[in-house]
Amino acid sequence: MRYASLLFAAILCHAQAVYPQSGFEVATIKPVDTTKGVVGAGVRVYPGGRVFLHALPLKALIMVAYDAGYWQLSGGEDWMEKESYDIEAKPPAQSGPYSLRHTMVGIGDERLRGMLQTLLSERFGLKVHRTTTTGPVYLLERGSKAFLPVPTKYTEDQPVNDAPGYSGEIEHVGGHWFLFNTSAPQLAKFASDHVLHKPVIDHTGIDGSFDYRDPDAKIDKDDGDFGESFQVFLRDIGLKIISSSGQELTFVIEHGEKPSQN
Repeated sequence: MRYASLLFAAILCHAQAVYPQSGFEVATIKPVDTTKGVVGAGVRVYPGGRVFLHALPLKALIMVAYDAGYWQLSGGEDWMEKESYDIEAKPPAQSGPYSLRHTMVGIGDERLRGMLQTLLSERFGLKVHRTTTTGPVYLLERGSKAFLPVPTKYTEDQPVNDAPGYSGEIEHVGGHWFLFNTSAPQLAKFASDHVLHKPVIDHTGIDGSFDYRDPDAKIDKDDGDFGESFQVFLRDIGLKIISSSGQELTFVIEHGEKPSQN
């Protein structure tokens, strides 16, 4: 799957708020040997706010914690992309409820992301700072056609991929596009992280989450122009991307170190 193949070049791109930095009550970090392959790498969020991040390198963990794309990261050392970790963490009791929405590479609840920021600071010695520049950005808007995706049939408490709350799956398979439990902001972020590598802001006014299966691919080869295929897909479902200008946010990695094992 094209989306899955982009796992470590992306993650759930705009100026991010700084959330209160309360930490997890309990957290374990273990290195993962990825030389023999990894199954199911990514993020899970379980009832009560327990999170499990499987086989992710530090740069991917930064992207999850700060809701950023790979293209927004600057600096860092080689090991931050090559050495992977399992993290399992639980927030303090009675601190919820938490949204269970998550993707393979993102956490929807801002409080859980804030706790992960604290964990990376404490256990990896991570120091990052934000810089902003003014330049090209893009807007995701409604197009001239009717919006074709339909409201999702999945609820937040319905287990998918071994966890409830799984959402935002966007796949390109055999030239066809599929949306699973995807919101308009998640679609805009996918365009930002995987296609344009610039901020894409949702201006659609579309609420909720939706599903879609592409019945007739317009570009029928995965090795075709991925960006062109995506733009055609958006037009077909009643959306469009237009150019604008605004703020681009970059996260500069100042320092990080390998954590001590639990």
